[in-house]
Amino acid sequence: MQRLLRLSIYILMGGLLLVSCSDVSMFTPSVKESVGIRILSLSEGDFLGEDDSVDFIIQTEDQSTEPELLEIELIAQSGQSVWNTSISSPLTDEELELLLPDLEAGQYTIVFTVHDTEGGIEEEEISFFYVTGQYAIKGISSYPPTSVAGHETVIEADLLFPSGANPYIRWSQDEVILAKGPVADGLKSITWVAPAEEGVYSIRVELFPVPPPGGTDFTFSSSLSLAAQLFVTTASLLTEDELLPEDSYYSLFHLNGTLRNSGLLGKDTTKVEAKAIGQAVLSNENGIMGYQTGSGAGLLYPLNVLPIFEGKLSPCTITFKLVSKGEKDGENLLTIDGGEGFRLRIFFDSEEQLVATIAVGNTLLKLPSNIFGLKVDEHHRLDLSLVPTEEGLRALWFLNGRQTASLLLSPLPADLPLDGETIVAGEKGFTGIVTELGVYFRDALNRPSVDPGIYRAAMRQRYGRRLVLAEGFEGLYLPDPDSWRLTSADSTTLRGGQLVLPSSARLTLPFFEVGREDTVFLIEFQGEIPPGSTLALQWEGAEQPFLVIDPTGEIFSQARESEEFSPAGMNIQLTLTRSSVSLATADAPIRYSFEAPGDRSNWLSVALLSPERNGNLQIDTILIVQEQES
Repeated sequence: MQRLLRLSIYILMGGLLLVSCSDVSMFTPSVKESVGIRILSLSEGDFLGEDDSVDFIIQTEDQSTEPELLEIELIAQSGQSVWNTSISSPLTDEELELLLPDLEAGQYTIVFTVHDTEGGIEEEEISFFYVTGQYAIKGISSYPPTSVAGHETVIEADLLFPSGANPYIRWSQDEVILAKGPVADGLKSITWVAPAEEGVYSIRVELFPVPPPGGTDFTFSSSLSLAAQLFVTTASLLTEDELLPEDSYYSLFHLNGTLRNSGLLGKDTTKVEAKAIGQAVLSNENGIMGYQTGSGAGLLYPLNVLPIFEGKLSPCTITFKLVSKGEKDGENLLTIDGGEGFRLRIFFDSEEQLVATIAVGNTLLKLPSNIFGLKVDEHHRLDLSLVPTEEGLRALWFLNGRQTASLLLSPLPADLPLDGETIVAGEKGFTGIVTELGVYFRDALNRPSVDPGIYRAAMRQRYGRRLVLAEGFEGLYLPDPDSWRLTSADSTTLRGGQLVLPSSARLTLPFFEVGREDTVFLIEFQGEIPPGSTLALQWEGAEQPFLVIDPTGEIFSQARESEEFSPAGMNIQLTLTRSSVSLATADAPIRYSFEAPGDRSNWLSVALLSPERNGNLQIDTILIVQEQES
């Protein structure tokens, strides 16, 4: 083994050391010149810190030629020389170590120049970044995880860098640059339009500690880079949390990477898409995808999104899903300009109440929602159902599935314009993220309808698979007679978001199974509950109910005498197991034990009966949900 040598070079900066530190036999020189330089431990664009060094070797091919002088220079990104030194008769064919002086963070170039005894000159230079602190690309995420051909996908890099730093990011697909710029310009994430063809595509992100000079780009790759493989499919990837089914919507914008209208109007006008206006950009915040709006930013659709046929507005529900980002004073959420004196506007007034106005000629209809402001950074669903009738325009407002207002206004004229344009946010627009917009106009039986599943969708979002049944009666038609049984159906009505049972009417709910976990049954009433109303629980196959409850404060069972109780507001809440039922009251719960149905199934029937006289029974919502498994 060759001898180890140590040689110190003293310089003014007092921090650079050139030493022999290893066996040269582990390297195989490949030089064309008689004397050359090979840098061993550094590649173009590498990151170095205060404890790092640069290893290199001066190689000779002709024994008669020796290096006479070695010059080393450090040049900053600006082109200014920050340090240089030289050494006569440097060592050859030995691994040498260059210890860096203290430097400011930034990009530098090391230039090695060797002069040989024959008058030849060989130069080698390499760029690197001197850093203080940690830099890393911890991962790449995309939303949606699988991209749909032609749709936009948000791709985000999880970066680690020192506080106060503003590193430079470069995104590419194959050899094509997709985006580049400082992190402060929002380059941690980009919006990528998936190709039209199905397949797997590689997206690469590179991290540089500082931007290149003068608005140029780096000519080399960063040593900190990461690639992600994105799968693109031509199939639809809609989830049950999105507005579905698409056939029930006249206009439908999922805003999940495309601005296409997926409703009936969009299918009739396939070449017409919405477009982003202002600085509206696709966003993926906490896995919620949508478009950032506000300060003039929004979406423009060059058509009227309302279902107007032969001059008449069809029953419909306008639905927004969104995330609020601040106070809502005076912000516009939706504007539909139909021309010819027709304009619908949904906005927040000076008291931050959500309001809709409909201007028809010289008439202005105002629809207050009783929704004041929105919780910031929470995902909300807003619904406005419009039902034109002979007596007037009925409007129902909902927030997160719960009804907040019911209004009856003057009738609309029968000559509404079909044409127009629709703007989401825009000028003085809603500040936040709009994640979905839909206009529901027909049900599964192809009947003109408002959305009958607003409450059900909200409860499904909350409870997931634990949801057994949820009904809010916000539609235009009575529940499905194949699963709901109604007597006196001719006089039973849906009115203002409630089911109204007239005297002597009976409503029997679909059977549901009582399992091992607790099942919670909740029914909410609207208005005064008339005396004599009852709720009866009966096992499938049994001849008589085992429990009957009068919501006004009395309970009957087969095993015990009747008991009075103080109602817990305008609702009845039961917790059911296979062997007991517990009734919530204003005081302590009342619990009843009973024998299991035996060889019969555990399917339960619940029936609501209105009194024989003394008024109607108004039902607001019915909810059945399984308790969380322990």
